[in-house]
Amino acid sequence: MENVEQPVRKRAYELWERAGRPEGRSDEFWLRAVEAQLRVMIDDAPAAVAMFDRDMRYMYVSKRWTSDYSLKADVIGRSHYDVFPEIPESWREIHRRALAGEVLRSEEDRFVRTSGDVQWLRWEARPWRTPTGEIGGIIIFTEDITKRRAAEEALKASEARYRAIVDSSVASIICIDERGIVQSVNPATTTILGYQADELLGANVSIIMPDDHASRHDGYLEGYRKTGVGKIIGIGRELTARRKDGSMIDVELSIGEWRDDSGRRFFAGALRDISERKRVEEELTQTRRLEFVGRLAAATTHDFNNLLTALAGNLELILQSTLDENIRAMARAALEAAETHAFFNRRLFARRRRTYVRPINLNDRIRESFGLIQRAVGRQISVQLDLAVDLWLTAVDAAELDSAVLNLVLNSRDAMPHGGEIKIQTGNQRVDEALARSRPGAQAGDFACIVVADSGEGMKEDVLRRALEPFFTTKPEGDSAGLGLSAIDDFAKEVGGFVWIESRPGAGTTVTLSLPRALDAGPVSRLTTSPDDAPRGDGEVVLVVEHDDRVRELTLKRVEALGYVAEEARSADEARARLTAGGVDLVLSDIVMPGAVDGVDLARWMSVNHPSLPIVLATVVSGGAGAAEVLTLIKPYSRKALAAALSQGLSRARAGGHREETSTAKT
Repeated sequence: MENVEQPVRKRAYELWERAGRPEGRSDEFWLRAVEAQLRVMIDDAPAAVAMFDRDMRYMYVSKRWTSDYSLKADVIGRSHYDVFPEIPESWREIHRRALAGEVLRSEEDRFVRTSGDVQWLRWEARPWRTPTGEIGGIIIFTEDITKRRAAEEALKASEARYRAIVDSSVASIICIDERGIVQSVNPATTTILGYQADELLGANVSIIMPDDHASRHDGYLEGYRKTGVGKIIGIGRELTARRKDGSMIDVELSIGEWRDDSGRRFFAGALRDISERKRVEEELTQTRRLEFVGRLAAATTHDFNNLLTALAGNLELILQSTLDENIRAMARAALEAAETHAFFNRRLFARRRRTYVRPINLNDRIRESFGLIQRAVGRQISVQLDLAVDLWLTAVDAAELDSAVLNLVLNSRDAMPHGGEIKIQTGNQRVDEALARSRPGAQAGDFACIVVADSGEGMKEDVLRRALEPFFTTKPEGDSAGLGLSAIDDFAKEVGGFVWIESRPGAGTTVTLSLPRALDAGPVSRLTTSPDDAPRGDGEVVLVVEHDDRVRELTLKRVEALGYVAEEARSADEARARLTAGGVDLVLSDIVMPGAVDGVDLARWMSVNHPSLPIVLATVVSGGAGAAEVLTLIKPYSRKALAAALSQGLSRARAGGHREETSTAKT
């Protein structure tokens, strides 16, 4: 054991000599005391220490060595390779080199234990010498850094994970220091803001802000550093960001804060481009606005047309009851004005329902509405027709077609405040693939066309690009503005057609409405009127169902004047009770009525309970009935239209061989 104790005793002796050999105790006492102090220092050191002789037998181990390597028994005098048989050849080579006089060390080394556990060590191996200067063995110092290494690996994995998240984020993520200097950016920043990373790193983050915010940003940060109070931290703030090209985009900003080991503040901001969301929200708002306008227009149209129905009906009765030509002339003028207003009201605000789609000759529709068109444009404007021969048919709703033509004419009129000329043409158009590609929204095929050309002011390029947008107008504030060309474009698209506009400032405007050619004429579901005088009844009983007192009273008079027996019901419930009693040949009902049951519900009830009984529904817009077998009258209707509807309804019932058994038709 003398050899084992010798290095420690040698160091203790040196310290004892340096202390001046204290008196009062034997030299051996003080030598042992110094040795004990040295052992305490070694045992309490953060590194594990082991001393070996030249045969790598243990001469001394510190408590830390025993703990780090889980040594349960005393190893003094045993071979290091017996205690740890798993020691690899690489480490045995290190031992040999140290015994040869080298000092070796490693900051990080991997060691696999017999159990399979991996241990990471920081170590140093150096020779120790005897009093005669010979190498007596080696001393190995080790520090178990397995936990530190695991923490570092976990940190690296965490950094890699969060870097992957940041780099794959669709939001721009920008990190800045407390002075506002950009420290890092992710790839999405280039996509959203247009900057490359090296263009932002080291720059002040205010480079991506609008001028008003950029000028105040440094002040915000300074105030936050001094007071800790500010509004820069938060989630989901909406603001505007500047791209590299100078354009502005809507973004949603979220900002977080953290500090490094020295206490310096850093901020991370996530910018999400919400320009598309904003656009969709604006479109949704506009759509809801249109829906509201539509509902308001429908309600207004119904009430207004009830008034026009009463007005026009009474004017017709005046014409029938007087021979005074002056009174008749005034009544005809008033009736014409009422019909014009009804046409405008019906066409400009009608709901888009293509229940009455049927093959139509455009020439016929234009001829029928030509008188109204001339009155609408006024005397200062000349309207010329150029209608093609052998024009193809097109399948559309006649009311919507009339509305489209009227809107085109009114747009041309507004472009000629001091008068001019409007030319309405029809023609056949064969669109090939090349032409379809040259006109946005167009498609190849055969089309029947209406062309409305004016000699007006024409449109500038920027106006022409927006001409089909809803509510877009060049009129001064306060002048009327509505759906206009947008409504025509929607109508064309619904039926598979398109609208094309050609215009130049000072050269007028030409609008072409192209509607698909109808190859199959098919059935016609529309009330027809004979050019002869209105057909009369033969005492059949007509039940008039109308909640508006003025309209109901007038309708009763008009029905009776046509040779029918008129009875009344103020609601659908009253009508059902009357029909249950029998004795009715035909029902004439308004569609819109207060309460839970309207005219359409009444028609459905009749189809089940009185299937042979005809019904005519009065409505303010086309398509209101929702069924081809139900006849409709568009308010306000003329005496001839009313007579035709009643006659056609009764004719259908007779053709089907059905009559209500309790009919009380009079002769």
